[in-house]
Amino acid sequence: MPDTSPPDPPRRLSLEQRLAIYNASVVSVGALLAAIAWFPNFKSKQQELSAFALLKDNPAGVLTVRDLGPVAAGPDHHYDVSYTLMLKNAANRDFEIWWSLDQIFIGTAADEHTPKAVVEPINDPPDIWDPSPPGTVLWRELKYDLSYQDGLNDPEVKGFFRERRKAETSPAGGLTGLYVPGHTSAHSAHYLVTSRPDALINVTITYGMNRPRTLWDRITGNKTSSLYEGANLTGESVRLADATEPGCRLGIAVQNAQIKSACQADPF
Repeated sequence: MPDTSPPDPPRRLSLEQRLAIYNASVVSVGALLAAIAWFPNFKSKQQELSAFALLKDNPAGVLTVRDLGPVAAGPDHHYDVSYTLMLKNAANRDFEIWWSLDQIFIGTAADEHTPKAVVEPINDPPDIWDPSPPGTVLWRELKYDLSYQDGLNDPEVKGFFRERRKAETSPAGGLTGLYVPGHTSAHSAHYLVTSRPDALINVTITYGMNRPRTLWDRITGNKTSSLYEGANLTGESVRLADATEPGCRLGIAVQNAQIKSACQADPF
């Protein structure tokens, strides 16, 4: 005969079992809340680490200026101007320099009739992102040299420079290329300038680094830009009249805004 007896009532959990389930639930909820609270901090730390990684390109530059003598029947002089930048991969993984831009600027006094008692800022030359701030110097770009890495196919980079009316002039030149850990590359922007000695001269080298995407970048879909996150610029300025160093045919060397005799200076 079939068993028609009522089923056994469900067994009640013991006190120890109920406490174990409760504790597990509390731990799970606590871990979830901690993860939610920790996530923004982790993201900021990730950004800090990414920013720190950008410092691994380790640039070092020196500007040399040599007075070649006056132009006949005039106040102008000829100057040999060279800015050399050494770039080293001090990180533990590869990166690439996607683009490299040399620029030379000349600066003249904005108002020669300003009373000497008035204090005005000496403004830096413009860069590719911002115009020169107001000040006592009017800066004018004399020449530029733009290089893209071989095979670069980045519409953002090329569109950016096209908007600024800059075309590629030296394919695969400048500082572009692959940098393995420990690799060092040197590039010189070299010019012959004819100008009055009271003018200022500035040479700036700007470059964009494409760092490999981290695991965090791949998970979040973050795309870094060599125009902003990976960009760096270095340069030096000097008054041309300061380029005459007595007893030194090599002129002066300017590094970290300090002027030295090029005959005795240690470039790097």
